[in-house]
Amino acid sequence: MALAGAWALLARRLPLHGPEGPGEGFVPLLLAGLLGVLGLLLLVAPGRAAPPAGAGWGRATLVAVLLALYIAAMTRAGFLLATPVYVALAVWQCGGRSPLGIAATAVGITLAVWLVLARLFQVPLP
Repeated sequence: MALAGAWALLARRLPLHGPEGPGEGFVPLLLAGLLGVLGLLLLVAPGRAAPPAGAGWGRATLVAVLLALYIAAMTRAGFLLATPVYVALAVWQCGGRSPLGIAATAVGITLAVWLVLARLFQVPLP
């Protein structure tokens, strides 16, 4: 909730309306609102499932280290090669055990992000 509030304050510094529609601050403010609503839902109705065995700071730290390695690998290998490897390792580290499910998730997320960023929004990816 605090992150959503801080994000919203930062987003309000950007214009909400531009000459041709929503301004630069529209999407960040929308995401801050979504983050706040989801945080509120977690406060009101916390999850009932127990965390997976071994969940904690060690696993989170390993995923953060994987992210740093992914960023370094992306500049050398490119988005389409580095991303599925990172996603597969992150899913496995977060509890995914089915090799087919992990591979499908990694390829699906990679292609979805690539299609949206590279093709739809024409953002150059490494």
